[in-house]
Amino acid sequence: MNNTKPLASVCVYGGYSSTIHPVENSSVKSEMIPPIKVAVNNLSKYCSELTHIMIPVSATRESIDIDKICKKNSKELTGKDQSAIAARHNCHNQLIARNRSATPIFDGVPRMQIGSGDIDQPGYEAAKKNFINDLAEYVMLSLKSNTGNCLEKALVATIMFRLAFEKYLINHGFSKHEIDNANIRIAILTNNAAGGDHSVGSVKMTIGGVDEEFLIDPLMDGSVVEKSDIRQFYSKNESKYCSDKTAVFNDTHVFSEFINDSDFLELIKPRLEEMHRVDFDHFNPEAIIKQLHRVT
Repeated sequence: MNNTKPLASVCVYGGYSSTIHPVENSSVKSEMIPPIKVAVNNLSKYCSELTHIMIPVSATRESIDIDKICKKNSKELTGKDQSAIAARHNCHNQLIARNRSATPIFDGVPRMQIGSGDIDQPGYEAAKKNFINDLAEYVMLSLKSNTGNCLEKALVATIMFRLAFEKYLINHGFSKHEIDNANIRIAILTNNAAGGDHSVGSVKMTIGGVDEEFLIDPLMDGSVVEKSDIRQFYSKNESKYCSDKTAVFNDTHVFSEFINDSDFLELIKPRLEEMHRVDFDHFNPEAIIKQLHRVT
């Protein structure tokens, strides 16, 4: 792969990918785009689009699409159409609710008990182990049922990126020193504090002393959005969950902490590899896509 050119798309969905901007700091302004930034964008796009295929059923995305159809179509939907849409939407909501009720990761009490600030508290290790097991099970339930909203999709895509990125970059010609210097880190973000209701993955890196960031948003057709394009993207793709006014994202610390935890990664990696025959040491999106289409 040419590490100097952004990837357009690997899947039928297309999705949005920002124009990759040159890195600029206070002393240097360059039109050259660092190859490692392009490679990280490409891998982010792969993971976002793959997740969009792996989890095609989403009540949230259906709601967004229905709103768009209603706005564009001057004719009102018939009662029969409305009933069919409502039945389908309720069915998908029930699938997601079932997955969420099967694991207690959304219970505020256990989540508060396992924050890194509680590491010296009695019961921390047991609470951490339970949460890691529940989080892994929740991710797998979403994949097994092919069902999830923005959070489920963001978790899967960001976890795949986390498992793949180091070997992927090495396999594409980058040295361990270059990768370490980029200080690549991931997180799960939400815009709830800004009045929205949307979750995305975040990939940050540092290049020449400048912090760069891509948002991974599988819900929006497997999109990847560079930080400087966030408001523009969510203005063009406005919904009741996120708009240019609510596109202010903050870290969801518990999820971010544990998708980077070595115990969690050791637990989830073989499960993902077995389910979709993903080789994270030799990450090949085209092969994964072929396998997904063969299964479906």
